[in-house]
Amino acid sequence: MMNFDQRKTKAFAIMLFLAHAVVVSGSASVIEDARKAVETGQSEKAVAMLDKAAAAGSAEAMYQLGMLYTQGVGEVDRDLDRSDFYLQSAADAGFGEALSYLGQRDESAAKAAAAKPEREKLFGKAREYYQRGVEAGNQDCRFYHARLLIDGFGGAQDVAAALRTYHELASDGNLRAMNELGIRYREGSWVDKNHATALGWFLIAAEKGSVASMTNLGLCYEKGVGVPVNPDRAGSWYSRASKTGYAPAQFLIGKMFEHGRGTKKNPVFAYVNYFRAAASGYADAKEARDAIKVSLNPEQLLEAESVLKSGGKGN
Repeated sequence: MMNFDQRKTKAFAIMLFLAHAVVVSGSASVIEDARKAVETGQSEKAVAMLDKAAAAGSAEAMYQLGMLYTQGVGEVDRDLDRSDFYLQSAADAGFGEALSYLGQRDESAAKAAAAKPEREKLFGKAREYYQRGVEAGNQDCRFYHARLLIDGFGGAQDVAAALRTYHELASDGNLRAMNELGIRYREGSWVDKNHATALGWFLIAAEKGSVASMTNLGLCYEKGVGVPVNPDRAGSWYSRASKTGYAPAQFLIGKMFEHGRGTKKNPVFAYVNYFRAAASGYADAKEARDAIKVSLNPEQLLEAESVLKSGGKGN
């Protein structure tokens, strides 16, 4: 029998594949059929369908195979060699989602690399993937390419071009770009600091569903950035974002429950939110979870475990 962590890992792998399938499905019925097969626990059948489509030249099928092998889903074991083969094949065919994924992978590796030459090499590879994605018309690649441009990672710096891209994307409704502009105007990063403009971008994006912007609005209200300090409104925005499973918001609302800011102190709810954020890999939450756990009595621990097992809100 699988333990809780094993079930969670398997569920995450399935959700990862389904999320990517939903994003890019629509074009060929085989992708939809493969998605349904994964949903019903027939991962090997999904692979067989996708493999046939990939052999016939479908870049989308290549990409979906790459995502299946990236994490392993159901009967299909994780296989990074196969994953890389299919993702690279999709990227070579100009498939934007594959170029975006590979760029993000190398960018993340660059940030973790200790040696400067290795960092620059990986940033350069990421930038090349993003550039190819830009040429293929992929909006995510436009955003990520601008992020490297503005910092000069992997090549020449071009702040004006990056900011122009952010504004173009935001004007087209790109929530990630809206949130990025909000952060830059809040911090005065390569633009003149303007808290009113920052709040405007955060609010527009939050109302359209950006959990990152919901969290940033919460921070503005908690810290008094451009608005009077208002713990109640901060908690409301954190809660809204945390209910989607967004780890930074779960961590921040956990702190509010722990310290009684904008709400009554509730160590059980603090622990629940720290636990969930930590389970998503949010590093700060792990320390907070362990620190508050030792203060809980047996009854409180049982209550927290009950909320976690039942999927209760905890906020």
